[in-house]
Amino acid sequence: MRILITGAAGVYGAHLARLCLDRGDEVFSLRHSDRPNDCASLLGVRDKITWVRGNMLDGELLLQALASWNIQAFVHAAALPIVSTAPSMLRAVWSTNVDGTVAALEAVRQYKPDMLFLYISTDKAIGTQGDRPYTEDMAPRPEAPYDASKYAAEVACRSYQKMGYVPNLVVTRSCNIIAPGDLNFRLVSNTIRQFMCHVPAKVYSRGQFVREFIAVEDAVEAQLLCLLRADETPGETFHIGSGTQLTQEEVIEYVRATHFPAGHVILVEPPPYSKIEIPYQALDSTKIRQRHGWAPKLSVFQAIDRVAAWWKERPQLAPWSLL
Repeated sequence: MRILITGAAGVYGAHLARLCLDRGDEVFSLRHSDRPNDCASLLGVRDKITWVRGNMLDGELLLQALASWNIQAFVHAAALPIVSTAPSMLRAVWSTNVDGTVAALEAVRQYKPDMLFLYISTDKAIGTQGDRPYTEDMAPRPEAPYDASKYAAEVACRSYQKMGYVPNLVVTRSCNIIAPGDLNFRLVSNTIRQFMCHVPAKVYSRGQFVREFIAVEDAVEAQLLCLLRADETPGETFHIGSGTQLTQEEVIEYVRATHFPAGHVILVEPPPYSKIEIPYQALDSTKIRQRHGWAPKLSVFQAIDRVAAWWKERPQLAPWSLL
């Protein structure tokens, strides 16, 4: 299959691209920068992906790419992904996450409307729902810019699907991924980098938010299943989770005790953006388990162990984007 994956240089896209390449699929993507280190290069798949240089907002470029490459399936994973940075770059967040999604939908509508289409959303799009697992039928209540922009993109996807413009479309929402090659400011990788560089890991003195975590390998396997069966479940949303929730402090302490016993932890005041953080997140992933027979293969702690080993094999990368 010939699959276009937007955001294939990023963590989600690169891991999904590697899975597709291992299956024998041909993978295509857009590239807007030439950073020496991105997830695709660190995973060894950058040279196996066919790229075109351009911006996700360029609808004409997307349409030309679909036609010239004879694309059969579309995965939209590109986004400005980090919650903490969204308030400082609001226009870029809304433009990339919403306008970029509409550009992708329009390109597919004009080229081959019935192709398989997957929109990769996030559990953040559901907003605050209290101390209970999130189901797909809950009414989202996002408030923070990143969260709201991802939900707005979901609304655009459902509109195109319901109107028959892109009928074979599905949406997935995943919990927090634990991934090798992740250079972003995510909790697990950043904690490992801090300990490797002998920098104290920072635990918030208040506001111990609960998050659900999953190995990226399990998450992208679920994403691919949803894509390949999109014509059987058009318009549906699937939650992808492990069932394991941890606080920030529990994650940091596991990394320290298991892999860096000499590491130090300090208490810090939470940053201003924490005021809009969702206090509790847990996903009910019963639907994808029952409909597609999917289940995670790795525990959250196995995922952390694998990522710690990955970083220890590449100590030269540890200072990268260190918080």
